[in-house]
Amino acid sequence: MKNQMYQKELGATAACTVRAGEATTQVKEARTMLKGDAWFGSVKAAAAAVERGMEAVYQIKTNHGLFPKDYIEECLKDAPGGCHIVLEGKHPSGADLIAMGYRYNSKVTLSFVMSKNAGSTRKGSPYEMKFTDAHGNVHVRLVDRPSVISEFFQDSNIVDKHNQARQHELGLEKKWETRDPYFRLTTTMIGFNATDTWNLSRFHLLFSKLQQKHNAEQSVTILIFAGILTKQLLTKARNIAPTLEGSVPKDLNTKDDDMRDELSEISDTSNDEPCVKYYKSTTNAKGKNYTKSRRCVKCQKFSIAYCGYCNKTYCYSVGNTNHGWTCLVDHIKEMKRSKGRRRLRSQGV
Repeated sequence: MKNQMYQKELGATAACTVRAGEATTQVKEARTMLKGDAWFGSVKAAAAAVERGMEAVYQIKTNHGLFPKDYIEECLKDAPGGCHIVLEGKHPSGADLIAMGYRYNSKVTLSFVMSKNAGSTRKGSPYEMKFTDAHGNVHVRLVDRPSVISEFFQDSNIVDKHNQARQHELGLEKKWETRDPYFRLTTTMIGFNATDTWNLSRFHLLFSKLQQKHNAEQSVTILIFAGILTKQLLTKARNIAPTLEGSVPKDLNTKDDDMRDELSEISDTSNDEPCVKYYKSTTNAKGKNYTKSRRCVKCQKFSIAYCGYCNKTYCYSVGNTNHGWTCLVDHIKEMKRSKGRRRLRSQGV
């Protein structure tokens, strides 16, 4: 970032923070409020935000130049949780700033620097401290904190909430197991888009309208939303599919593409999971991950894939042109023929 704007006068971190704030100001017409954790936080960054007409609240840790951190920690040395101290000062550039120290327990002091109109120092929503007693029961103790600090922690974990929803609750990477790096990256991008759309729908209160329509009491989780979104996309694809017929030249359809089409047509009728699955990797005595291979039921060659429909091992290797696909495709064709025969018998033919 040596050649970026504001680098020479503010330094790398403060310049990056100011550029991000200015980019946000161009999008919003209202007065911009900047909030950042300890990586962004510094007195220099807060003063630069005030000079540009923005409000800012930053947490201070290691980058405490011009900040009275030692004085605040000394004043709150013996204070219990819920106490705070507020100091007002003026930056050499003329910006009015507020320094605040807050203790959520009797050991840790959190430091913040903010603009003068960034928020109120009156009592806000309390911090819920959870602790376990001698019998293993979880208790909650409410710890007082200023309103500006409550609002800061309410907004500062937005990125963490997004990652938790995408990685833990939606968890496409765990459900769509693959060894193809490009498919893995595509899976992550799909998770990003689904989570962003879910948050956008919550922002525009679309879920409240949906709950009123169906008289539902439970909230629309990201898993429920993913099902709704998938159904809408599939319906849209069926509507536009006739317009796409013949748009792809036949010479572009390779043999592998035809095989993938056949694989996509076969799925487990019990839970709609893909037919092709991999054995899960384990850890050996040396701590290295490995996947135990098993012999193909047809050719007796080793393979790490199996059919999710019948749980039998078959060869499945895209890159191996000498032997890849053969056993799996034969098995899939046999499944399709047997399904067709059962369907005809059920129709009395």
